[in-house]
Amino acid sequence: MLAHLTTVTRSVRAEGRSSKTELLVPPIVFVTGIVVGWASLSDSHVLGSGDWVTAKQSASADVLLHILGRNLSVLLLMFSGACTLGFSTVLGLGLLSTYVGATFGVAAANVGVADALSSVMLYAPVEFAGLLLAATAGLMPVTALVRAAFAESSRIRPVASYVAALRPALLYLCYSLVLIAVSGGIETVVILSR
Repeated sequence: MLAHLTTVTRSVRAEGRSSKTELLVPPIVFVTGIVVGWASLSDSHVLGSGDWVTAKQSASADVLLHILGRNLSVLLLMFSGACTLGFSTVLGLGLLSTYVGATFGVAAANVGVADALSSVMLYAPVEFAGLLLAATAGLMPVTALVRAAFAESSRIRPVASYVAALRPALLYLCYSLVLIAVSGGIETVVILSR
């Protein structure tokens, strides 16, 4: 069976189509959600202390653990599509991006776009890259399954392709965990320096 999975993995890689599909869907869904979220709350003005004041009063380890806990749960939601044929990844990515767009819209309305951007520009790109990589990993098995189902060769079995794609998906998940840990560290430093 292991030899069969290795053959399937090589066949799927040889097609070379996986990276385009897997890399295009998450950013498209993410950007669409940000636009929807921004449009829905960009005129809202909400002022309050929120997490910033309490974060400054906490120890840096507490802040880091809070950030990592929040971001790791989102990362696992992005990856969960590997178990749900991609449904939870696409749904979660849409919800996350709408939330990001809405909260940024509110922040921009309160402090201006420049200040809102400057407050997150050190860590948000790394964090978003980690989350998009996890979403890509969550979609890898289902795209392998779909490719195999529509392949001209009958030697490639859809379920075997799905299972074979889990290994590289888990590798992508590990890379995304590193990005989330790095962004969490940067975000902690940024928050505590205010």
